[in-house]
Amino acid sequence: MTMPEFYSEYSPQALRDLRETLVGQLKHVFGPSRGGLRHEIWAVEKALGMHQQYFSQSGQDKFLNDEVLKHRTGGVFLELGGYDGLTGSNSLFFEKELGWTGLLIEPSPANFAKATSVRGCACLNAAVGSPTPFAEFLEIRAGYTQSGGLLANIAPDLLERIRQHPEHDERIAKIPVRSIREILADAAIERIDYVSLDVEGGEMAVLEEFPFETIPVEVWTIENITDSPEIPSFMAGKGYEVIEFIGIDEVYRAT
Repeated sequence: MTMPEFYSEYSPQALRDLRETLVGQLKHVFGPSRGGLRHEIWAVEKALGMHQQYFSQSGQDKFLNDEVLKHRTGGVFLELGGYDGLTGSNSLFFEKELGWTGLLIEPSPANFAKATSVRGCACLNAAVGSPTPFAEFLEIRAGYTQSGGLLANIAPDLLERIRQHPEHDERIAKIPVRSIREILADAAIERIDYVSLDVEGGEMAVLEEFPFETIPVEVWTIENITDSPEIPSFMAGKGYEVIEFIGIDEVYRAT
């Protein structure tokens, strides 16, 4: 049972009381644990029927729209790890409601096909990281379907947890890995308002290839499932600060 399904069994008053308690706790926390609180608050608010126009898993799109991008229209996004283009999408709200354009990248052929059917933006079927002719890609066809990625990047404990799902079904394919620098050059993208980076443990490989020197980015959400200090240290060196934790994502804004 997912968290939203769990909360659907609560009465509206119980949900409102729980939301008030969680919001109170949020005022005293900053760090990865804050992300978990924000995710739980989002699930409670969704169960109350709030935020129906938003798609992110933990409210990333609403936070960015309200607090950082200020309802900006006509922006440009890059979503790496776009899944099916709809489920938990961090970029769909901006495309659908605010007229943004951009590029969605998804390595799974099945999910890519779904994304192209529901999105108006450019979509690319590719794995992104340190370029190599072939790498093993774990495609999860049942179970934790949003946790697929390059096999070498998935932490052993996470991989074990993924494979323990009672409905787990996987396929391992050998696919090429492309550099984000090359992809952006081919797409002629010169500036980006927002990057969503969620590639199941391969985030540093993407960041190390990103052309920070030529393509300015205002704000990033970066999945950091292991709370690794490497990502915030790297981003600080590129002129970004952590401004929020949402779910297992860290939000970085240019200083």
